[in-house]
Amino acid sequence: MKAWTAALLVAGSAACTAPAFADWEYAKWGMTPEQVASASQGAVKVIPPGQRKRIEDIKMENGAEGSYTDGVLRLHVAFSFDTGGKGLVAVGYDVSDAAQNGLLKDWLVKRHGQPQNKTGIPAIGLETWFWDKTDEIEMNISEGTSAFVLRSKAPLNQCRVSRRCFDSSLPGSFASY
Repeated sequence: MKAWTAALLVAGSAACTAPAFADWEYAKWGMTPEQVASASQGAVKVIPPGQRKRIEDIKMENGAEGSYTDGVLRLHVAFSFDTGGKGLVAVGYDVSDAAQNGLLKDWLVKRHGQPQNKTGIPAIGLETWFWDKTDEIEMNISEGTSAFVLRSKAPLNQCRVSRRCFDSSLPGSFASY
């Protein structure tokens, strides 16, 4: 069983003016879990309502998950939905092993250009990249672990990643496998 090691924290205001890019690969912001699964052509499965992980504080739940492949890059993907009926609002994905971290970095730069900000905590081997020209995109890599990316619809209260929602060992986690 694999635990996701990144998550959402709400920060900033809801009055963000950045326009949403409106999609991630085959998924469009606002889609239902069923629409995301259908658009994936079988790569994503809907999580039954009784098995979904919710975070009441930010009114989100996971609703679908699966895989995505682009050449040799293989990702596990989880789709998060607004519990108020606004549909898809965030996509989290990670590589299957740390050996693919470089591929993921290259893939993100190819699609979004260089990150607007790079930060981290070198003393503990943490590296974080941010893009926010359109959607909020954040990649976290801890030395020796698989990279994790969270892409959220802007505005989503300026999401930033921490280690809560996708870590199955913590209450309120989005992790489902």
